[in-house]
Amino acid sequence: MGSSNSIEAAERLARLTDKQREVMALVVQRKTSKQIARVLGISKPAVDQRIASARDALGVETRDEAALIFMSADATYDRITYDPAQLPNTLPTDAILAPDQHAALQGMAAAPSHGLRGAILEKLSGDNRIVLRSILIFVLAITFLALVLIGLSISEVLTRIVTSR
Repeated sequence: MGSSNSIEAAERLARLTDKQREVMALVVQRKTSKQIARVLGISKPAVDQRIASARDALGVETRDEAALIFMSADATYDRITYDPAQLPNTLPTDAILAPDQHAALQGMAAAPSHGLRGAILEKLSGDNRIVLRSILIFVLAITFLALVLIGLSISEVLTRIVTSR
């Protein structure tokens, strides 16, 4: 029964045009029509029209249903952001994927997160964590000492001004 559902979903997905697929890929990411229009450089009514056409081609009533079908048939996402529906965390065994696509998707799942947060987390692993904490404590101590000295010098200047009058 699972393979007939995936075949049916794949047949539905085959009915979509490239432009509809492009829009549906962004709908799966829970982008609004306005956000999709900005990303693709088209008007919001054009986005809404492509979503409506995709819904008709997929035979569903709502954009969320269309996103679920697109996602399950396309097999590129394991879950729609903020979607309460429980979907499998792994790719279905009967998904229509070329071997290189399957390997690429598995590689993406195993890849570490990129960006600033990923770089910080990598640096904070193991022995680096102790070194970075020590450096942070040292910098905070120097900053505190500088603020105390600045405060003392300001109070000394104010005392001189008050006593000289």
